[in-house]
Amino acid sequence: MEKPLTFAQRFKYVTADGLSYLAVIITIGTAFCYYFGSQTPSFLLWAVALILVRIALNKIDGDITFEKPVSSMKGKIINVLPDQYADLILMIGIGTSSLCRPVFSLMGIATVALISYSGMLGKALGFDWQNQGPLRKTERLVLVVLFTLVQYFLLIDGMHALLLGITAMEWSMVLVVLLGQLTVFDRLVGISKENAKLEWLKNEKYKNITQKILIAYDSETGNTERVAEEISNCLKVGIRKIDDITGVKSYDLVIFGSRESGRRPSSKIIDFIQKHQDIKEYAVFITYKNRFWGAIHTRMCFSYFKKLVGKNPVAVFSCKAAYEKDELYREHLHEDPNLLNAFLFGIKVVQDLSNRI
Repeated sequence: MEKPLTFAQRFKYVTADGLSYLAVIITIGTAFCYYFGSQTPSFLLWAVALILVRIALNKIDGDITFEKPVSSMKGKIINVLPDQYADLILMIGIGTSSLCRPVFSLMGIATVALISYSGMLGKALGFDWQNQGPLRKTERLVLVVLFTLVQYFLLIDGMHALLLGITAMEWSMVLVVLLGQLTVFDRLVGISKENAKLEWLKNEKYKNITQKILIAYDSETGNTERVAEEISNCLKVGIRKIDDITGVKSYDLVIFGSRESGRRPSSKIIDFIQKHQDIKEYAVFITYKNRFWGAIHTRMCFSYFKKLVGKNPVAVFSCKAAYEKDELYREHLHEDPNLLNAFLFGIKVVQDLSNRI
């Protein structure tokens, strides 16, 4: 049976760059809708519709970029810059309307510019493009859509302000500023993590590891294996599937990796530990699928390990390693963002082990 055609294959004449520039044109129309929105509230509904179209274009853009990644820096910049301009145009459109006083729009414009700069800063320093934070592209567009709808219903009821004499569009700018600062902070932290990884590899600090370490994992779909491999890339130590291990007595530390399976590690990991009670020291990493429940259940997994082994682990780590396609496409994200944290977990394990010994 033949595989279904991908989006890029079905629409081979549609390019990511073309969609980015089309999104800019649509955003210019959106800005005009906001400008006339206070006199004619129905224009705000048109603004919402155009923003939703832009979100759809961004999604398609992400699909194409994911299937046909741009390798050159010039190509990446050409693809990203129109989005940055579109965001600024949208903020200017809101700010020039009577629905938002200049001070609010200026804060919003400055915040969006800062978010874009912090994202590109990582690439400028030789690291990955930074996309983390609560106010990424789609999130801030959705935020504007919600407050635009609130502003529309206020206007048709003969009201202008939402609360404390501040309009809904001004409140949206306030939230953009607040969430924007968290986003910038997250991206600066991301750059710091990238730098820590670079320094570790550049200075070959893994050569200072004197303990004998083994990474033992059980992976069903390959996600846990990816995390295990990244930890191995950090420590430059052996990595083996739990089925292939006969004993761990000779190792100073065993790093166990498992998916979260009903609030406990996998049955293979449990069986192995029950049969091998000669573990000197151990660390644990857990992967999960559901973002909310998985994060809660991993804590139960860590407690389960403690009961199995009879002592606390040297260090623990968990991450959402199973991604839906839409999550991978978001913000042109082509790599699992948790792999960097997995690498840094390897560094933490060695540091904590040295402190314990």
